[in-house]
Amino acid sequence: MSDRLDVFVSVVIPFEKPDEIRPAVLRKLAEILHSNFRYSEIVIVGSSHDHGWELVRETVSGCENARLLLLSRRASFHIKVFAGLETVIGSHVVVLPPDQPPHTIFPDIIQQCCQGYDILYGVNRSAGQRGLRKGTIYRWLGRVFHWYVSSYAQIDIVSDITDVRCISRRALNAITSIPNGYQHFRHFSSVVGFASAYFHHTPSPRSTRRRPLDLVHEGAGIVVENTTHPLKVMAWVCGTLALAAVAATLWVILAGGYRLPAGLSLLAGSCAVAALLALALGMRYLAVLVERGRPIPPYYIQDELEGVQTTAQTDELNVVQESLAAAGASGSLH
Repeated sequence: MSDRLDVFVSVVIPFEKPDEIRPAVLRKLAEILHSNFRYSEIVIVGSSHDHGWELVRETVSGCENARLLLLSRRASFHIKVFAGLETVIGSHVVVLPPDQPPHTIFPDIIQQCCQGYDILYGVNRSAGQRGLRKGTIYRWLGRVFHWYVSSYAQIDIVSDITDVRCISRRALNAITSIPNGYQHFRHFSSVVGFASAYFHHTPSPRSTRRRPLDLVHEGAGIVVENTTHPLKVMAWVCGTLALAAVAATLWVILAGGYRLPAGLSLLAGSCAVAALLALALGMRYLAVLVERGRPIPPYYIQDELEGVQTTAQTDELNVVQESLAAAGASGSLH
């Protein structure tokens, strides 16, 4: 065991369905962590409203250094991740989807993070082999979106990013100090500014299947959360159409007629469409402001269960106390 890395690795696993937490996979993860790192913990996060979470409770109760967090309300994947991030005490934290085989991630991701990076983003190494999903339309839409957020929101988002993350303690302290920080899961480094890199791995087939509507919703959320450029563009478009409509109306009146030609009818329709788009966009930004101003936290922890504890040993350093001291020194302990 002398070749184990002298780090404390925390693993956050959010789940939605109880069958995602498989006992054999969890035991394998605990074995890999214990074999490669001096200290480790596994934090599994779900909702008390998820049916069958009692099965997960039984699985966690027999796993080494594992904890189960049950949130009192239904929550999204990103909120569950953030709930886990705010409770871990490790020097390095890995966000791991429940269906990701642990041997494809550990110990390589921790070794790479220890080379001077604070945030590692998982990237699908086999993305170019996914066929239709990487067709011409998908590829060009992705390029346009990445160009837009890079140019106007100053956010660098790599293509084919997965849900795997590795975060250092100092980066985690900064991330958890951000209000509604779960909304920045895709681009933590662009918000906190720490050194980042990419970890290429093969994700599970289940995690690569995402509905187009989910991608559109997530992309719109990233844009609205980080830039007001769409509002400025829509203001210019609406203003231009309004001036054109006024000019057309004056031209019709001065010409002595009151029947709009086909071209002017098209202009009137364009103004109506632009007004509706502006209203929808304004409501989207208003929803963000209302959500930010809500005094209600995005989650509450209803219950917590600990599994078998083996981390504490009399001849080793109190790494928990050291982690807490280091976090307190940075002024951002959560």
